[in-house]
Amino acid sequence: MTPQHIFNPKSKTHWVNGAGMAVSAALLVLPGLQGSITPEAFPWILAGITATNHILRSVTTSSITAK
Repeated sequence: MTPQHIFNPKSKTHWVNGAGMAVSAALLVLPGLQGSITPEAFPWILAGITATNHILRSVTTSSITAK
């Protein structure tokens, strides 16, 4: 598996997922940030991320290797 298979900078889906991972990691390792997002907001954020991924997948017309 090449690094481009892990993260392809031309892939919008990779960017959305990378941003989600970065925010999640920041909330885990930086305790001061944990109170900045309320527990009530987490399901909405998760729904937004998954909806965005679904939309991106629906509009994708070429394979990741073609990029």
